[in-house]
Amino acid sequence: MDFLCTEEMLVVELDGWTHSSPDEIANDLHRTAYLKAEGYRVMRMTNIEAMQDMDGVLKLILDELQK
Repeated sequence: MDFLCTEEMLVVELDGWTHSSPDEIANDLHRTAYLKAEGYRVMRMTNIEAMQDMDGVLKLILDELQK
């Protein structure tokens, strides 16, 4: 988990190249399912998205928080 806001029950995951193998993808799916079962909203994006379009990523997070 890269960022967590317990007050808003929001987790933001930034996935790098290590999240591309079948085992890591399965681990990520399992972790996401667990967090959702605990009541968290989970947002996933790549490190590249965050580095190349931080404003866009921040807008997505703000939009999710405003739901």
